[in-house]
Amino acid sequence: MENKLNPSALQNYSKDYAGAFFVKFKQATFNGSDLKNLAQAEQINLQIIALLFERWQEEREKLISPFFDYRPEPVQDQLDTLMNVLSRHILINSSDLRPLLEEAVQNTLQLIFDPFVWWKKKIEKQKEMSAGQMEKWMKFIRINRALPQTWMEKAGGKTHSTPDALALLEQVWQSMEEELEDTLGHIKTLSEVFAPDLDILYKGKNHEETYIDKPKVYVQPTPTASDTPKKIVHTLHDSMADDSRPSLADRHRRSKLDSLTKAFSINQRFMFQKELFGGEQQTFDEAIAELDQCSTYHEAEGILGRNYMSRFHWDLDSEEAGEFLEILSRRFEV
Repeated sequence: MENKLNPSALQNYSKDYAGAFFVKFKQATFNGSDLKNLAQAEQINLQIIALLFERWQEEREKLISPFFDYRPEPVQDQLDTLMNVLSRHILINSSDLRPLLEEAVQNTLQLIFDPFVWWKKKIEKQKEMSAGQMEKWMKFIRINRALPQTWMEKAGGKTHSTPDALALLEQVWQSMEEELEDTLGHIKTLSEVFAPDLDILYKGKNHEETYIDKPKVYVQPTPTASDTPKKIVHTLHDSMADDSRPSLADRHRRSKLDSLTKAFSINQRFMFQKELFGGEQQTFDEAIAELDQCSTYHEAEGILGRNYMSRFHWDLDSEEAGEFLEILSRRFEV
């Protein structure tokens, strides 16, 4: 199945998009809140976050020392905790953000026009493939989700070799290729920053024209949330899962809490005890009392990481962990 996109056009468009973006937004650095609402196209923002996590994983895999063993599970748990902390302290220079933005734009166009090739490349990099891995990737996907979702259904709970996983992807693609999302809405959103020329972009590799031969049409960017950045309230995974702007109810729900002791509903207490504190009511109560004595969110976060997250194997991508951390952030006005 041949890629429908002109590779050189794809690369040049991503550079033009980034160029138009940075004409509008000249700030020197970008934090996590900026990245969450960087572009009008949500898929671009999600892909930037996904690329950041990929970079972190690459750095993590390079942790080799003649003095320390990074492989044991407790060490890996602490590295997970560190990633959670780092996700709230992102700070990227515009020069470092630009290549990430360009790659995110390319990924977004690939997901719009030829998702089969995009997913094929992802799977090819794996030694084996499971539905769990696919689900992790899907947290950063909003376009043509039917393809990976159907793959997961067909894969079941089994782990597949890379060739088998690719064969299954092709089988799924052939059965649903005509059911892709309409591209028009996505293109309109991209055009709010820079209008793509589809006559050149959406062509095969042998198309005679090149992207740079066509006139470039800049569209005045509309204001994004980068103009009024908001704070990250819990893990970046959880923040990116919610693309809605805060309503009046949201702001009220996120107002400062004087104490954690009475901050939880009965259902929340039961849920947090069961999912985050091993079902131990006494441990939950002790943890809340200990966190309430902290002076800052950073101090409370450290206590959680040292005493509870690793001990009870918190899944920081889970709804329960995200909700708990959001309530904790309100206690310290984070």
